[in-house]
Amino acid sequence: MKRAALHSIKMHGMLDQTRFEAIGQEFADQKEAANRELEKQGAWRDFAAGAVIGTTVGVATELIIPTRAAAAIAVPLAFEVVGGAAETYMSNQTLDWLKENEFDNGKEALEGIEKARATGQQNAMAPFLNYAQANSMPEDDIWDFATDAERSYNDGRARSDTKDVRGY
Repeated sequence: MKRAALHSIKMHGMLDQTRFEAIGQEFADQKEAANRELEKQGAWRDFAAGAVIGTTVGVATELIIPTRAAAAIAVPLAFEVVGGAAETYMSNQTLDWLKENEFDNGKEALEGIEKARATGQQNAMAPFLNYAQANSMPEDDIWDFATDAERSYNDGRARSDTKDVRGY
């Protein structure tokens, strides 16, 4: 009986580990999609800033250029340098904005996995504990079995753990 129960618990561990990885994958996919949308918004912010700066430089160049040849080169060049610096500043602001608004569901993912793990272990042990109660097994035997069962469950999880869950 004990051997069959431990084998069953190990199988539960193997199946549960796969379930845990699927839960982690779902949260990682959600995080990736949300952050991809933020990156798109950041790209549009950069575009808008570049368009405004470029237009301002162009208009200012036309309005301010003196008639001399040297000034006709130096003034637009100065405006371009200032415009490039402004675009770089705006790009840095966008990067900071992305970091501040980054989607992070790591806490929820870990809570979901821990909840699934606790439920999985309870479900794996329930049949044996019901059997032990129905057959009035001594408490010491139940404790000894519980220790073996936990080891068996974790062995099952380790056998199917692919360690390739993205993000979690």
